[in-house]
Amino acid sequence: MERKYFISDNEEGGGIAFNVKALVKLFKEDNVDADLIFLNRGTLRAIRVLVFENKDVYVFTTSGKSLLLTSIVAILRMFSLNKTKITPIVYHPRFCDKRISKFRSLIRRALMSLPKGNVVYYCDEAKIASDIPDSLESKNIIGLCSNICNVESVKPVDFNLRKIENKIHLSTVGRMVDFKLGYLLSLVDFANENKNVHVSVIGFGPCEPKIKERAEGVDNITFYGKRTLEESKYIMEKSDYYVGMGTTLSDAKLLGLTPIVAIESDKDGLTTGFFGQSDEIHFGEYNESQSYHSLKYFLENVVSNQIGNEVISESSQTSPHRKLLNLQENHEKEKVSNYIKVAFFLLLSFLCRFLNEKDYHG
Repeated sequence: MERKYFISDNEEGGGIAFNVKALVKLFKEDNVDADLIFLNRGTLRAIRVLVFENKDVYVFTTSGKSLLLTSIVAILRMFSLNKTKITPIVYHPRFCDKRISKFRSLIRRALMSLPKGNVVYYCDEAKIASDIPDSLESKNIIGLCSNICNVESVKPVDFNLRKIENKIHLSTVGRMVDFKLGYLLSLVDFANENKNVHVSVIGFGPCEPKIKERAEGVDNITFYGKRTLEESKYIMEKSDYYVGMGTTLSDAKLLGLTPIVAIESDKDGLTTGFFGQSDEIHFGEYNESQSYHSLKYFLENVVSNQIGNEVISESSQTSPHRKLLNLQENHEKEKVSNYIKVAFFLLLSFLCRFLNEKDYHG
């Protein structure tokens, strides 16, 4: 009987940690033998667990570190009679984008050392950024699990319902960092020019002073700063529309909201439109080959015409954990040479980053 393992770097690792926890929970609800390993609890312990597992194992990795560890484990397990299968999940769209740095191009070489069909991506943007030479079937684009619906919402003590009475309420959640600056400034301008709306902004970060300076004198926008997951859910539930990127779009859709995709930019407010309106899965990564709408004008059209959930088609996407379960049936056989190449390129990539490149998210 095969046992599934998900390996992630850190249990506090934001969206990735939430997703792997949700995947394991869903697997167990389907009576699948699955477990979760967080490397921050001890790398040597993780190696021992996997090496001495007396069953065949199917390991899902979520980072360069977890893929390196699993490849080494797979080589060691070659000396036993138990089989090992590996499926890397590319959660970060720029994880192996060779245009960014040599470090990431080497990570891409490591991924490409495995059979192409054994690697999965959480969105179409991750596949595009990875520059996969051949088209992938939709089964390799798995989407996201979310846990916000399992969180009990709690009203923030400073949340004033009167502010949103008789107004169209928009909310957004996220860090105030440079690549989100464009859409956040656009939301400020949108609020300033449309007094029939109220915008709630949850989050903090280095760009906060610049955003608040732009919002000076705009009385229909509220900044809530850092909030708990429970408080964030409450504010989102009271919204008519949600604007954001990444995992929060899935959270908003699960809450029955109308999520609108914001695109990465440090100066322009851009959007692809409503999240989930096509078969492709987009979470806000900027792609030079794609055309975008102005976020402010798109919002003005949405609000003035009261466009709502009816424009979003029901998702035909199979749930992420179902896709991963289906994938095992067509898992291509991996050889020891695959694992050796993966380990070699990953070790080389980490050495490259250590010596001459400052790059995050390995």
